[in-house]
Amino acid sequence: MNDDVETNLDEFYRGFDAPAHRIEKRWEPGTRRLAPVRPPSIGPWLAAVGAVAAAVILVVALRSGDAPPRQESAKREREKEGEREREKQKEPKRETEPKNEPKKEPTPEPVKPVPKEPDLVVPEPKMPKPDEPKPQPPRPKDPEPAPTKPADPEPEPARAVLTLKEADGSFELAGRKLTGKQKDLKIAAGDKLKATAVTKLTLADNRFLLLGPKATVTVTPDEKRLVIAIEAGDVLAELVGAGVSVHFVTKNCEIDHVGTVFSIRVDEKRTLVVVEEGRVECTNAKGKIALGAGQQAVAGDDLVAQTADFRTFAWAKGHRAAERTRFAEDFSKVGSWEAEVANGVAKSVPDPDWCAGKIKLESNDPLFTVPVKGKMTIVCKADRAATLVIQMHCTDPKVNFRREIAVSRGNAWQTITIDMDEFAVKATREKLPAGAVISELYLMYAEAGDKATLWVDSITVTETR
Repeated sequence: MNDDVETNLDEFYRGFDAPAHRIEKRWEPGTRRLAPVRPPSIGPWLAAVGAVAAAVILVVALRSGDAPPRQESAKREREKEGEREREKQKEPKRETEPKNEPKKEPTPEPVKPVPKEPDLVVPEPKMPKPDEPKPQPPRPKDPEPAPTKPADPEPEPARAVLTLKEADGSFELAGRKLTGKQKDLKIAAGDKLKATAVTKLTLADNRFLLLGPKATVTVTPDEKRLVIAIEAGDVLAELVGAGVSVHFVTKNCEIDHVGTVFSIRVDEKRTLVVVEEGRVECTNAKGKIALGAGQQAVAGDDLVAQTADFRTFAWAKGHRAAERTRFAEDFSKVGSWEAEVANGVAKSVPDPDWCAGKIKLESNDPLFTVPVKGKMTIVCKADRAATLVIQMHCTDPKVNFRREIAVSRGNAWQTITIDMDEFAVKATREKLPAGAVISELYLMYAEAGDKATLWVDSITVTETR
């Protein structure tokens, strides 16, 4: 800003150089008169007017801007003026006259015509006709559903596992080949087991499955029961002891049991169920059949009950125990016997209406179930030779089956063995059916009024296989 001020002042003072030279030329030395006056010229006056205008502008600029103090500015101006005077004295004097150039007038900008605004026309409201339906506003578009993130796949639930007490044989389980005895074998739900030779699967004490060669089963355990689906082959089930219920399924029927022994054979066209002990129920679309010991059911196009043919399962004979005890009493403790029980021996008591001495046990609960093939063994002695009548009362049918046998006199214990199929009804000679439930056992010795006593050491009913 200070440089601009100095430049403006320099130009201002230079504007007075020409008038000063003209005055000096007109002044004559040694006189007080001026030189002859020349014709007046308008150029100096215009220069003076321009200098005054520049001075006014400069003063205004100095007041409005950040000008330096007046004393310093005046001092600098005097110094500059002295320098200019010294330079002028050195330079040759010449007269210069400013040219009188006409001032250009600014060209006025053309006036743009202002467009006239059109008159605002308000449309008259259109009244709907009486029969004309009112226009409905456009229905907004349904928002597009946000893209859903695919749900993470749910983890597969853990499969239930069955632990077999023992598996003995040769078989494939879920693609693994196993041979010999396997303790605590685990089978997961849905695992397929295929026997390549006779295989015994022990579930618990007195509970096992015997699989014939080429038998194929699928095991599915759950909380309440064990489901075994038989695809093909022979399966013998001996489920006498306590344990979880086992439900069998084939393509022709479903099989439920109650504490029993039975066999199942599945081929392409039918399912054969043979009952050796207890009760079995077979169900399919044709209905339901309840089977007892010595009966079998054939499930195919129909469902029928027949007399059992145990030769069908001869393959299992060598893989089962030779015999199994159904009932045993050694009189080691006093029970519900009508007899004198002491020191593990039962002594008959007189019965005036029936015999000289009797030993009787009657129970509301079944004593045992008649096996398909079995025997009764009695260890006894008597003080007089006589006839011993052994009578058993069957709950279903309600009939008494009996067998008579001679007993000799002696102090030594003697063993009497009777086959179960020798018991029969006295009047009709009807044989004791396999699977019959026995609830009463009655031993009568000698005729009523005779003096005879019978001692019994033990009574055992066994199943022979």
